[in-house]
Amino acid sequence: MFVDNLAVHAQETPFVVENLQCYANTKYLNIDLMTPGLYMRGAVRAAITIGTSSCPVVGSVLDLVLYPVLDYNFYKALHSAVNAALHLVVGLPIITFHRYCSLFSA
Repeated sequence: MFVDNLAVHAQETPFVVENLQCYANTKYLNIDLMTPGLYMRGAVRAAITIGTSSCPVVGSVLDLVLYPVLDYNFYKALHSAVNAALHLVVGLPIITFHRYCSLFSA
């Protein structure tokens, strides 16, 4: 049953060779940077809490300096920028090559 679903999925995907669906599908070319970013955010929060409890005067400075690392939008922007560059450098040439081959091979 699983093999039948792969065959159907491979036929529905244009411009991609069927035998590459398992490991080189350009639709799934994505690096997850949100999960490590959220763990980093938690680690930075813990470091700020430790720094603030040790020396309260440093708390405001730590909050100001480390604010970009605590911002969710920073990780989302980083995730989007890396994946856009990955798609531009790796995914787009693969898609273009397969379109070119499918148009001019007949």
